[in-house]
Amino acid sequence: MDKAIVRFKALGRILEGTVQVRPSEIELNLDVPFLFRAFQGVAMQVVEKEIQQWLDKARAGELDDETD
Repeated sequence: MDKAIVRFKALGRILEGTVQVRPSEIELNLDVPFLFRAFQGVAMQVVEKEIQQWLDKARAGELDDETD
């Protein structure tokens, strides 16, 4: 599995996007409404931190290889 849907709530609205993991990069597509663009940098930092935690778990062999 190399693609996931990300969803979180900010200022009462749900923001949704996708994360795709490739061998040399991670692509994040997030639909950010115009009024939220001032917070886009903060949102990216939160998502990047979460991705890094999952990558660390994968490197440590803590993730299950089962697929749907």
